[in-house]
Amino acid sequence: MSDETEALRWWLYLLRSARGRTYVGISTELDRRLAQHNGEQPGGAKSTRAGRPWTLARTWGPFSRSEASIHEYQLKRCRGPRRSTWEPSEPSRSREAIATAELETPQTTRSVAKKTAAKKTTTAKKTAAAKKKTATAKKKTAAAKKKTAAKKKKTAAKKKKKTAAAAKKKTTAAKKKTAAKKKTVKKKKTAKKGALSRRS
Repeated sequence: MSDETEALRWWLYLLRSARGRTYVGISTELDRRLAQHNGEQPGGAKSTRAGRPWTLARTWGPFSRSEASIHEYQLKRCRGPRRSTWEPSEPSRSREAIATAELETPQTTRSVAKKTAAKKTTTAKKTAAAKKKTATAKKKTAAAKKKTAAKKKKTAAKKKKKTAAAAKKKTTAAKKKTAAKKKTVKKKKTAKKGALSRRS
């Protein structure tokens, strides 16, 4: 048996309890490890005592010890139904490298979050400025309409006053003409009456 074949003897396994809990581990002997978790043999993990009986839900392998450890770490990061559908990726980094990357991730996340927040703030400021500009434009339009309405009202009042003055002037002229006509008629009557008196 070669060293490579000898090394690939580790299995990654997923256990499921009767209550739906899951447990992830690695072992070179799956049957023995399952018996230990179920209390049939000594050596089971403390966290599996409460969920007995456990059944073997899925297995992956065989792997080398280091590969199995990396995959175990990756699978433990999954939660819920994703554990049942998880598939191992090619291990290209050590467990320490993965842990280092995990420590760096929050900084990247914070940086992205900071940029996103700054972008949102800028967008909010632009939106507020646009709204303010629109409100100012509306205010100016309303003021212009009010001014136009006042001007129209003033023009209408002036026109009405002028029309009333013209009508009054016309009425006065008509009355004056009528009075003059009456005076002329009266004068003629008086003259005619005087002429008749002299004849008699």
